Amino acid sequence: MTPASNTTDAEFSLCGALREKARPFRFRAALMGTALGGFVVAFEDLTREPPGLGLPAGVNFSLIAFASLGGFIGGWLSAGWIGREGLGGFALSLAGCLLASAFGGAVAGTLISPLLGTLVGTVWGVQLAFQAPLVALVWLTCAVILHFWIGAARRAKGSR
Repeated sequence: MTPASNTTDAEFSLCGALREKARPFRFRAALMGTALGGFVVAFEDLTREPPGLGLPAGVNFSLIAFASLGGFIGGWLSAGWIGREGLGGFALSLAGCLLASAFGGAVAGTLISPLLGTLVGTVWGVQLAFQAPLVALVWLTCAVILHFWIGAARRAKGSR
């Protein structure tokens, strides 16, 4: 804030993404996105058969780091959709979690291969979450927990 200005820093945030009021919700969603992004990629790495794609067996820590960073960014960007009241709010939360997965895949894909990876990563981020029944169950459980966690925080703070 400059001395000549009568406005606060919060008024200059891009689309309200950095508003002081929304920050706790965004951190919760980003935390869940980070954990879930890392889990999904680690699970895929540990269960992949080595000769399938010509990739080495075992855990690829750089890919897990990229997916976790993508999950953080995806969770941060889609947090406004999560934790709303009612059945429509629950559906919006699931859509927000799918959007976060797509954002996470796009960020991870961009870090791996800047041009093609962005497009492929967007689809890969969502597809990878539903590749195995266990991963889909964990993803859905985390989405429901996140919906109620942010919903409770929204009610406690009095925001919509």
